[in-house]
Amino acid sequence: MITNFVHAINILVLSFASFYDIKSREVPDILNYGLIITAFFINAFYSLYYNNLTPIITMIIAFLVFSTLSILLFYTGQWGGGDTKLLIGLGTILGIYLPLPKYLFSNRQFFFSTLISQNNFIINFLINLLFVGAIYGLVFAVFLLYKHKRKFSREFRKSMHNTAKTMKFLSIILVIILFFNIVSYLYYRASFFIILLLSSLVFFIIVSILLNAFVKSIEKSAMYKYIMPSELTEGDWIVKDIVVNGKKIVGPSDFGVSEKQIKTLIKLYNKGKVKKVLIKEGIPFVPSFLIAYIFTILSSQNLLQIILNIIF
Repeated sequence: MITNFVHAINILVLSFASFYDIKSREVPDILNYGLIITAFFINAFYSLYYNNLTPIITMIIAFLVFSTLSILLFYTGQWGGGDTKLLIGLGTILGIYLPLPKYLFSNRQFFFSTLISQNNFIINFLINLLFVGAIYGLVFAVFLLYKHKRKFSREFRKSMHNTAKTMKFLSIILVIILFFNIVSYLYYRASFFIILLLSSLVFFIIVSILLNAFVKSIEKSAMYKYIMPSELTEGDWIVKDIVVNGKKIVGPSDFGVSEKQIKTLIKLYNKGKVKKVLIKEGIPFVPSFLIAYIFTILSSQNLLQIILNIIF
């Protein structure tokens, strides 16, 4: 059950989590796990008070759904461990109401309308988080670009130099496609849709290469950092494989360093076999959770609905 008390807890947790994320790029596990434990006690209380298992069931469903979503985000490299744990905690305390499965077969309209109406807040929050996160990430990237503009400029020139031949080739292809398609359209009345489709495809590839160079340059100039193995925390992203005596200790494919790997690295460092470790610091993304959550409380519509209303 989503009450003002639940909102107050979530805003308090998100505020502390945002502070720690900005300060140290880490969200203390006590906040994430504490949110899940709090969710259990609150829903257990409601179930006992109302003599109804629905609050507990909604909590379990939400925990399973958000755990699955968070694992996908983590192992596809989209989010760090702290962000995914926080999302699980938020989802668990908010809960997901699922209508009886029998309605899915007997009355689908009722099933889906009930599913949406009963989970309206959590749906709006996720949509708002998607938009706020994108805007927040872009603004933070621009901030990093400005702060490290000299290093960024150097890294971007390197990236563009490495892709210069590809870019020239694609630009020539784009010009050729445009030329022949315009001629075909003027003289043979070929479909304008084909012109647009082929040109857009090549243009999209060019933009993707530029965007990739932009992102990689920001990472290398502002997000890569050498630290001592003793300064590592669980979930830190290792940039390059660390190999000792032909054996890989940890690397980018591990999706974050584990406690066991950290202990191994510390031992190897003390033996002089490992030096400082290059890690990638992520953008402190948690503040976007807080902004999206507060916006969802204040607005009856999500950002997608607002944008569509403005456009149409």
